[in-house]
Amino acid sequence: MSDAIGTFIFASALLTLCGVTGLVEALMHHIPKSLAAAMLAGVLLRFGLGVFVSLSSQLWLVALMLLIYVVGKRFKSRYTIPLTFLGGLAWAAQQGLIHFEAVTVTLSRPIFTAPTFTLSALLGVGIPLFIVTMESQNVPGVAVLRANGYQTPISPLIGWTGFPECCWHPLAATSSIWPQ
Repeated sequence: MSDAIGTFIFASALLTLCGVTGLVEALMHHIPKSLAAAMLAGVLLRFGLGVFVSLSSQLWLVALMLLIYVVGKRFKSRYTIPLTFLGGLAWAAQQGLIHFEAVTVTLSRPIFTAPTFTLSALLGVGIPLFIVTMESQNVPGVAVLRANGYQTPISPLIGWTGFPECCWHPLAATSSIWPQ
């Protein structure tokens, strides 16, 4: 656990470093928009394909959510996505598809775990975690912003994304919700 905490701190520090130095902004100028959009499509593909898996067992749920979405988009409602979600949730509740029996709510108690930094964990997990975070989350997210006309400075966003983790993570990550 202490190696995992150290690895997360390391990956977050790399994110902060990339944001502070402007490296992210420089990289974004060299990544074609079509490639960034394709990366986003790869991330979202499994969610889109999941609809077809659900279609066979929950035809009416999928049909209702699709109808709410199409009608909402037709009227250019800014609440289309939340309404689609709420419609699906209401249908699932009415059909008895929501089960709370297995859910237990308990208070967590913080347990301090000092981070450790081992070279094998930093190289074997920390750097891949940083790369995956940049490639699958940050770059596609920036592509979506840019594709929709937002020309926000990217480096500060990425820098602040990593900053809380690398500076505050040892206390936040040690709060455990799992029973000891």
